[in-house]
Amino acid sequence: MGNDNKKNKGEDTVIDALAETLGELLIELFTALLTFIWWLIKKGFEAYQERVLHRPIVKPLTKKMLDSQKSTGHPNALGYIPSKKRDLLLHELKMERHTGIIGSTGSGKTVLLR
Repeated sequence: MGNDNKKNKGEDTVIDALAETLGELLIELFTALLTFIWWLIKKGFEAYQERVLHRPIVKPLTKKMLDSQKSTGHPNALGYIPSKKRDLLLHELKMERHTGIIGSTGSGKTVLLR
């Protein structure tokens, strides 16, 4: 009888270790799944804004974007968006929100606002 008791304790220890490892794995998988779902929701909302509401997604400038040598030849473009690989057109600006226009003297800042 004593031998069976030791054998059961050994099996219980293995089962407990396996259950703990499986629990940790499930937590990691659940965390990864939630992260992926959040990413999908965010991307879906951005796509909805761009395609349905026709609002361009505005992302912060990065150093890499500022170092870009891209330019535009479009007459109604203010510049080039490297992340989208397209021109930034004047009508895309949301002037009803706070907008800052920076330029040197005589560059046409007031004309742009009219």
